[in-house]
Amino acid sequence: MFILKFANSDCWIAPWEGDPGRTLVRGSAKEFKSKSQAKSFADKTIKENNFRNFSLVIEPK
Repeated sequence: MFILKFANSDCWIAPWEGDPGRTLVRGSAKEFKSKSQAKSFADKTIKENNFRNFSLVIEPK
């Protein structure tokens, strides 16, 4: 399993609505079955929120 973390803070992508949804609790982060699924979601999220300046890193759960 993999999760997505914001590169500049201790904040993770969450499985709820938002732009994108965020959580400060690592255990509440949205889980991905594979690294490629996490990368695909990260690319899509960054593209849909191109007005925001952030990057995401993939971490093992």
